[in-house]
Amino acid sequence: MDRQVLTQPTPPPLDPIGTNAAPGPSLIAFAASRPLKAVEKQIPEDGQNWHGIFTWNLLQGLRGAARNSRGNVTGSSLANWLRQAQLGWLDDADRRSPDISKEPAILDEDESLILARNVPPLPFDVTLRFPPTVPAGVPARLWTGTPPVPGADFPVDPNGVRLKLQPGLYLAEVKAGGLRHGFTVMRSGDITLSEQGPGPLQTAGSFTLTVNPNDATAEIRVMGSDFGIEESGNGSLSATLPAGLYQIRIRIGRQIVEKVILLDSDWPAPAGGPAQALPALPTITSAAPLPESRATHEYQQAAARSGIARIDVPVGNGGHLMVIPRSFSPSGGVAAGMHPWDGVQVFDAAGRLLGDMTVAGDHRENPGEDPVGVCSFALDPGSYVLRHRPGVTGAEVAQSLVLPPGGWRLEVYLLRYVGSSTVEAAKPRISVIMHPMAAPWASGEDILAEKARVALADEIPILNAELSEVLFRKTDNPLAGIIGGHLLLVGNARDPQVPIDDLNEIVKNLRGLVGPDHPDVEALSLACPDKSLRRTQPVLAPPMFERSWRMLVKGSQRNPAILPLALWQQVHAAIVAPPFLIWSADDAVQKDFRKALAEAAFGASVAESTTAPAAAMAAPAAAMAVPAAAMAAPGAADMHDVPAAGAEPPPPRAKSAASLGLPPVAMAALAQEFAAGS
Repeated sequence: MDRQVLTQPTPPPLDPIGTNAAPGPSLIAFAASRPLKAVEKQIPEDGQNWHGIFTWNLLQGLRGAARNSRGNVTGSSLANWLRQAQLGWLDDADRRSPDISKEPAILDEDESLILARNVPPLPFDVTLRFPPTVPAGVPARLWTGTPPVPGADFPVDPNGVRLKLQPGLYLAEVKAGGLRHGFTVMRSGDITLSEQGPGPLQTAGSFTLTVNPNDATAEIRVMGSDFGIEESGNGSLSATLPAGLYQIRIRIGRQIVEKVILLDSDWPAPAGGPAQALPALPTITSAAPLPESRATHEYQQAAARSGIARIDVPVGNGGHLMVIPRSFSPSGGVAAGMHPWDGVQVFDAAGRLLGDMTVAGDHRENPGEDPVGVCSFALDPGSYVLRHRPGVTGAEVAQSLVLPPGGWRLEVYLLRYVGSSTVEAAKPRISVIMHPMAAPWASGEDILAEKARVALADEIPILNAELSEVLFRKTDNPLAGIIGGHLLLVGNARDPQVPIDDLNEIVKNLRGLVGPDHPDVEALSLACPDKSLRRTQPVLAPPMFERSWRMLVKGSQRNPAILPLALWQQVHAAIVAPPFLIWSADDAVQKDFRKALAEAAFGASVAESTTAPAAAMAAPAAAMAVPAAAMAAPGAADMHDVPAAGAEPPPPRAKSAASLGLPPVAMAALAQEFAAGS
């Protein structure tokens, strides 16, 4: 999965079969979470043939790696195995990459789904590598099982000890060297042992496990020996668990670290050595060269600081826009020769070009350094559009930039990441940060907001009390508040028991910061429990976040006036690049996009008709009825109410605007497009 999708997906054109009985148990899994990439590797066990890691692990799971304690492979046991096994196949570059999915996306799983019965265990060939400080020949042993028990002793071999081990969690113990190292078996290969700690105890008690990575955005899971999730939490976690082997998995941004422990006392124990310490937490890759991020150079930080004090394009007052395109390579200088600023342009809402960074701003191309450009605009508060090209030959894309009243500075970063010695036209990563105009560059909360932005892009519900304080209770950062509001709704979408009452205060506070017309704030208002806060007037500018756009489209099903046709026509050729709303600005792409949407909306009526010309002529009239039906529906301003019984359904020969993810006003325009094409 490595492409930009320019057509909006529609439901499969299939009719339900049989009665209205509930569907059976299911397992729904994808190799990668959107918008990340899946991975292919050479498989030693299959003669170095190439396979997708997800596919290989799926087959290994069905062969026995995912069997449960009864010898069956179920929907749940296979899901647990798939979540666990992928990380073990990723090398260091894969693990660092912000584009590669570290886990598959599991949408549904069910223990009652039996995929294979009475499957024998699938052992892996594992070689344990001991540190040179452990004397050769001394006894070692492995702990495993539920509850864990020690196995038979075996002598340490400095060349490694080869064993056949089933998938699961293990603890290696060498008393003579003080070795106490937990590990996971997910595939054949070498495992290097190094951690030290007190000798393990065989006990049947229960103990407190505390995990505090000191990062409010951390997603924490604790897995048992069967890879099932025993506990989970955001920010920190404390739980009482029976003695046993557990894996702690911590996700920050799109990076994951893990550690296997034997819980035979409260964990972590004071002065317990490396075996009682969490692994080093990952840093995220931000398009902004923030000091706490991975893809940053000090000279690029200096360039960003310089942008605060300079104005290259003075075309207004009351707002400051700073655009910083840059390239980055881990060793520095590899990206020399790239011009990340070429084709980066800023337009006002009327389409007037304000600045083209090909010629405007400061371009820094020093020998041995990765290039960076800075262009600062003095602007009036309002809506603007940033245009750039994802690659050297890619079609031009655009995104909305909203500079609200109140003296704000909007910082937009475009990063082209070169991860090897080959200069590649990498798809740019985008970060947007907002501060008061007088604020210094890079506040302490920027990196936290960036991590929250990544979670929003992946729709991971990481919101907790600590993060809520930073994002929308104590902050004066409008973008952080918008991200916090969306994360609140993401959590509610995953678990309807999560309350969203805080959204009322979020919207009130944001309107106090940025006024009554910020499109992202007004999109959030449509989900407010307090109906009096919900927007009823048209939104005239594109939002910055694609999730806001989806909310506006959904709201337009009840109140078509909220999303004017001109706004949809501007951004309709949307590109999958969450969390931001990005669309194609290329006329040819937009034309193809509208044609595809028109065929999706009305093409079936032609195929099903025996007289295609007549059907084509009828399609526009059918489409015109869709907005009318939507407007006539009761509770037009309430996107959460259920339509009253007897409400007029969409015309049978035209799909509904809601089923296509379109605002009702778009259907008439698409009907004309379809009629013209027919």
